[in-house]
Amino acid sequence: MRKILFAIGLCLLITTSLQAEEQGIKVKPAGKELIETEPKKIVTTVFHVTNKTSARQEFTSNAELPPGWVLITKDFPFELDPAESEIRLLSFLIPQKALAGRYKVIYSVRGTKYPSLYDFHTIHVVVLPVEKLEAKLLESPQYVIAGEDYSVSFVLINEGNIENTVSVKIDSAENLPFVIDTKNFKLAPAESRTLKGSGKDKRRNKKTIETPPPVNCPGLPRRNDKSSSQQFCKDYPQNNRG
Repeated sequence: MRKILFAIGLCLLITTSLQAEEQGIKVKPAGKELIETEPKKIVTTVFHVTNKTSARQEFTSNAELPPGWVLITKDFPFELDPAESEIRLLSFLIPQKALAGRYKVIYSVRGTKYPSLYDFHTIHVVVLPVEKLEAKLLESPQYVIAGEDYSVSFVLINEGNIENTVSVKIDSAENLPFVIDTKNFKLAPAESRTLKGSGKDKRRNKKTIETPPPVNCPGLPRRNDKSSSQQFCKDYPQNNRG
C-alpha cells in the first residue's frame, strides 16, 4: 500500500513539474532593447516577467554583465500567481574603462522550486566613444626669480574611453624658456602620465631712474640741465616741488 501511495505521489510530482516546464515563464523587455550611453553612467532598464504556469511560483532573477560592469539592483526572490506579471528593474554602472563598442546584457529569471522554469532576454548597450583629457598641476614655484632655474610638474589623465595620441606644448605668459621631458606619447583609457618641465628666467631686473628737475623751477633746487626749463616747469607736477 505504501509503495502504491509513493508511486502515485511521485507521478503527481512529475506531472506538476512537466506542466510547469511546458507552460513556463516569460521574460520580455519593457524598455529599450538598444541603449546608447557613455562610460561612468548608470543605466536603468525594465523587464516584463509573467508566470505562465497554473500555480503560484517563486522566482529569482540574474543579470549577466560584461566584465568590470557593476550591478546595482539587488536580487531578491519574488512570487507570482498564475498568469500574473510584474515589472522588474535592472540597473548597472558602466565603468570608465569600458571601451567604445556594442555589448550584451542578459537578464534571466528562474524558478526557485522548479529550476527548469527559465527564460531570458538579451538587450544591447552601445558605449559611445568619449575623448577627454585632464591636466592637473602637481608642483610649481610661486615666484620666478630672474636668472634662476625653475621646475614645474603636472599629471595628464585620459578620462575618455579611447586611446589618445597626445602632443604637449607649453606656452608661457612671459615667453619664458621652458623644456618638457616628454612631448609625444599615447594614453590608454583611464591611463595617466606625470610630466616634468624646467626653465630659466633670463630676464634682467630693471631699475627705475628718476630724472632731476630743471634749473629754474620755482621752489626746486637749481641744477644744470640741457632741456628747456620753461617747458619742464610747465609739465612738472606742482605736488612734486619742495
